[in-house]
Amino acid sequence: MPEPKDAFYEMINFSTEFKDEWLITPAATLTDFPMLYFYGYIDPIFLFDLNYVDWDAFEFTEVKPAANLQILVKEEGTEEWVVVRDFFEEYKDYSLTTLFNLSGASELELFSVDLSAFAGKTVQVAFDYVGTDGNTMLIDNVQLSNPSLEASYWYPVGTQYFGLSKDFVVLELSLPVLPVDEELYWLNMTEESDITSSWLYHDWASNQMLTSTDTDLAATYQPCYDTDFTCHNNCYNSPILTVSKPGAADGEFTIYKYFQAGGRAEWNINDSYVALGLQPFDFNTEGIDNAILDNDMEIGIPIYGYSADVDQFWTDYTFDGQEEEGEGVKMTGILNYGFTFAQPLVVSEAWVLGRGHIGADAVFTLDIIALNEEGNYGDILASATCRGSEMTEYEGSTLNDYTIPFTFDQPVVLSQDVCSAYVVRLSGFNDPANVTYFTPYQSAVDNPFGLALGWIEKEITMGGETHQSLSPTAYYTGFQSFSIMLDGVYPWLQTTETEVATNAKGCASVALGSYYDGSELTATQADGTPLPEWLSATITGRYGETIVDFIATGDQAADVPVLISAPGVSTVITVKYDGNASINSIISDTTDAPAQLFNVAGQQVSGNPAPGVYIQRSASGNVSKVIVK
Repeated sequence: MPEPKDAFYEMINFSTEFKDEWLITPAATLTDFPMLYFYGYIDPIFLFDLNYVDWDAFEFTEVKPAANLQILVKEEGTEEWVVVRDFFEEYKDYSLTTLFNLSGASELELFSVDLSAFAGKTVQVAFDYVGTDGNTMLIDNVQLSNPSLEASYWYPVGTQYFGLSKDFVVLELSLPVLPVDEELYWLNMTEESDITSSWLYHDWASNQMLTSTDTDLAATYQPCYDTDFTCHNNCYNSPILTVSKPGAADGEFTIYKYFQAGGRAEWNINDSYVALGLQPFDFNTEGIDNAILDNDMEIGIPIYGYSADVDQFWTDYTFDGQEEEGEGVKMTGILNYGFTFAQPLVVSEAWVLGRGHIGADAVFTLDIIALNEEGNYGDILASATCRGSEMTEYEGSTLNDYTIPFTFDQPVVLSQDVCSAYVVRLSGFNDPANVTYFTPYQSAVDNPFGLALGWIEKEITMGGETHQSLSPTAYYTGFQSFSIMLDGVYPWLQTTETEVATNAKGCASVALGSYYDGSELTATQADGTPLPEWLSATITGRYGETIVDFIATGDQAADVPVLISAPGVSTVITVKYDGNASINSIISDTTDAPAQLFNVAGQQVSGNPAPGVYIQRSASGNVSKVIVK
């Protein structure tokens, strides 16, 4: 497989004047199964004449080329150039929204052209750029070779991606998010037999790129506390798969440059961390759009949302226009499918992005529902509602954009201990009294792994009965899913110590690694009941600087399993106390001295103490723990 080269490339600069530029290869005799490979930078939106756009409706008034790139082949001994690829023809049926979502790629893309019609012949290949007011184009590393193997792999099933913030901010970087402290699998999906596979992957322990010759790649990642950036965004290079076979050119595949291990989908943008949420598709490669059926009206039918025409559209679709009295279809919900990992995803909030006209009294509902072994609805794990008056509305020329926020009563934990799969369902938009129009945002192009993650829910009435119907968007518009963002985190809580003995002073400290700040962690007995009065635990710090300090008092020896926990994570540390600590002398001394402070070693502290945990003895003899900040 060819790779882009840094030293030399062919470039056509942007110009407002007409150009007709050719790049022609030397003559070459093709193999029996010839292929053309090259890397190119081609921004599809600028193939079109943007003078023919209604910017208020955001659609073409007429589809005309501004510039184009064609690839042509000429056989030796002839003068005819035959077009084998035409980029304007490939994109001319795309919507303006989709073209803009695909715009702005910053890297060269690998292209291929099948030249089997010219097998065994001596030919020249040409690249012809023609047009006015197009954009810069780059061509690099043109090669003619045997067919290249089509290498492919899947990211771990259940992968979520950085999405869009509540105010439509996006990260211009494809970033999948995966859990830490779990063996993850990249599945080799190359559809060839008798191949040799080689993986180049980022090893977290050495921070080096290592090689594996296993068919599938298995790797485990851990938190990294090297810098503030790695604490928040623990990023690694995506694996690169190379497959080989005699008689064929190697095939190479990778997707997404980096992934994040653990943590939350948030990024430092303009010196402030912005929550971008997790969704089941990558905005940068799949874009966003709305599924609106053009019916020659001012606004089309939002087939995955609501308007006065939606239910009739689905009724006609289901009954082929032959419904009888009392029969019909009602659109009731949209869903994203998700799959869990062994390590938990903890979700506290969510938001949905859409367009339309929604009244203040509308009530939308978002449910997270576990799927049972048959793939049907099981328990509702979390549910929240949002009124139209609580939505953020951005006024548009025809339709308004909306952010629809949801906050759950308590964080919901999604892991394989709870269910292997779940759906996130939005409902309530089919409300003629309060919703005039609603269309959800969704991915613009198909899921690259062929996964049907976006589904719709309908009620179908026929024969006097009403039943629920679930079907994927793949049946209608393709393998898309919806812009439903989960404000979720893959947390961790780690320690190398499972038990600790207090020292002669009755105190002990244990180092933790924690996603949560110490103030968000709780310490109880293993059964969840409060710690005994003679034992206290103070947890401070975050990430690699988390510490739990135990203070034991009293004269009774005991071993206490202490549960340190937060949503989705927990660890048990057994505190072993021999019943003899110098702090006891503080408690037993009940002289009428003024209030005094002692450190955890039982030593009296005078003056202004440093921040920390202390024992205070009042003049009455009462003893209590205090924290000096």
